[in-house]
Amino acid sequence: MNERMRCALNGAEMTLLDPRLYIQDIEEQIKMNILTAERPGYGLTPLGTPEREQLNVLVRFVIKEKRRMERTGIISRVNAWAKEGWLTVSTRPEQRLYVRCTQPAGSQALPLNGEMLICFTAYDEAYWQDQYAVSASASGTGGSVILRPRGTRKCRLEAEIINQSGDTVNNLTLRANGGLLAFEGLGLEAGQALRLYHDGRRLLHADAGDKAALDCRRADSADELLLMPGRENTVEFTADGRCGVTLRARGEYD
Repeated sequence: MNERMRCALNGAEMTLLDPRLYIQDIEEQIKMNILTAERPGYGLTPLGTPEREQLNVLVRFVIKEKRRMERTGIISRVNAWAKEGWLTVSTRPEQRLYVRCTQPAGSQALPLNGEMLICFTAYDEAYWQDQYAVSASASGTGGSVILRPRGTRKCRLEAEIINQSGDTVNNLTLRANGGLLAFEGLGLEAGQALRLYHDGRRLLHADAGDKAALDCRRADSADELLLMPGRENTVEFTADGRCGVTLRARGEYD
């Protein structure tokens, strides 16, 4: 085997746990949530649009070691490694997926080259995303930048906006593709940053300096600003003081 398949969790490579570990295959299984209703004489009919419920990533591997005690020890190390975090695999270069291990490797010591399996599951937003974001920057009390994210589906905008005015910035707006995200009463002091980012579950967070700022969103704000994949998206910003604005987006994949 010239090219070994790779799988890492939070940057820690599975095959580096032990040189006797070999990944045989990495398989993806998509589970859809499809609501149905029964029509007398016609069977079931789907309701609404099917939604992706979860994405399973199955990692099949072998342990090239004959001694049972040694094999059991290697399995224990694999299961200690396979917990929760950002998964990267060689079959999805430069992409990542936030997962939880939902099926550890069995504790039995299988014969030499007997295939074993662990399963990682992504819930919430069960889509791969780019490991590295595209970004663009500008500065001033207003302006626009263009972002061209990769991917196959709409992705979320993130931002870091630094107050460069020498005074307090309270009001800030972002607009993209007909959507608005506006903040009032931020109290952003000179040199402080408003950071808009997502956690592993794709939940939006907003921090103004060291304070949470989601409560500062105006009532007419969208939950998210979404960008279209594979094309130029113009993102406009305004603020009541000069700011340095860096906008980012990670492409998402079906």
